Amino acid sequence: MECKAIKNFKDCEAMSLFYNDDTNKYLGFEKKSPTQIDKLFSTPNWYGFIVSDNNKPVGVFNLRVSQSGFEAEFGIVVGYKFQGKGYGNEIMDLLEEEAKKLNISVIKLHVFEKNIKAINLYNKKNYKEKHKEIIMEKIL
Repeated sequence: MECKAIKNFKDCEAMSLFYNDDTNKYLGFEKKSPTQIDKLFSTPNWYGFIVSDNNKPVGVFNLRVSQSGFEAEFGIVVGYKFQGKGYGNEIMDLLEEEAKKLNISVIKLHVFEKNIKAINLYNKKNYKEKHKEIIMEKIL
């Protein structure tokens, strides 16, 4: 498995394929164009990575480092056709390696309660539930 930092617009185009994948029902954000992704990762404290297996992209992850510099929130997307094949586990290992390189001592994420596969993976990787969150909205 190879882990490559987002460095140019072509990388942002590749990342957008994962962020805009309609088959992944647990993406917790709006679709993003390559231009929006490029702008996002041009800001300080945001780091994006593409993970490939034999030169074929299988997933992406990002780290958003806090102002303190010692903790980060992350997001991870494994391509739908690569799910259930161990890639999530390997990507998590790569993510943790990259966080350590940035001297981050705490990493965290938000996960949908119904995303049982992901929760099981995070439990296996020794992540602990911090608290439950209720999100409310009203359409006007």
